[in-house]
Amino acid sequence: MSDSQTDPGPRLDAHAPLQRAGHVRLELDGAGRVRVQWPDGDYRVVPHGLEILSRFTTPTSAAEALATVAFSGARDWVAARDAIRDLWLAGLIQEPGRPAHLPGPRV
Repeated sequence: MSDSQTDPGPRLDAHAPLQRAGHVRLELDGAGRVRVQWPDGDYRVVPHGLEILSRFTTPTSAAEALATVAFSGARDWVAARDAIRDLWLAGLIQEPGRPAHLPGPRV
């Protein structure tokens, strides 16, 4: 990688166990999307959000979680995969035993 290229950021290991952070408040909207309320603000998740978050009540990998949800097609699966990565980046799902990570302020 040359110095002129930018770093894509942290990469989620699809086989590493992850667990939902504690004290997360959820709200469902009329379209079945989940809004996760977090101390630094709300975070919106795609359809299947509640189902995805429920997979991480115990240590589970992203690959295992995705394998247990029924999707209507490839786009649905990709959206869920991206939601898992976004939840991980936001600190809403994290490595078991790790101190709670609060996301930074939203810009």
